Amino acid sequence: MTTDLYRRTIEWSEKKLDAEGHELTLKCWQSRPWMVDAFTDGINSDREREMNEWCRDNFGPEAWPIHGKPGDWYRGSATVYGWTHIGFATVDMMNQFLARWPAPETV
Repeated sequence: MTTDLYRRTIEWSEKKLDAEGHELTLKCWQSRPWMVDAFTDGINSDREREMNEWCRDNFGPEAWPIHGKPGDWYRGSATVYGWTHIGFATVDMMNQFLARWPAPETV
């Protein structure tokens, strides 16, 4: 099982990217298919920093797939209007994250 966001991301990359781009997408997300669109409040925001610290404290170091560094969670490199994709190795990890970091009521 995976999330719908993961499935849509992989389908999009397969249709829109060249083979190398699609392989990179798979490399980044395949081991962490429990993806969410998390409100990080923007690059270098306090919320983003706190989320990253919480993930490190609870799940270990962040994966850096393109650099060969393993890990059970991964934060996408693009933040759009304060939202960032974050993927987890297990559904339990994703659910723990969502319980701790729900999106604000109004954004």
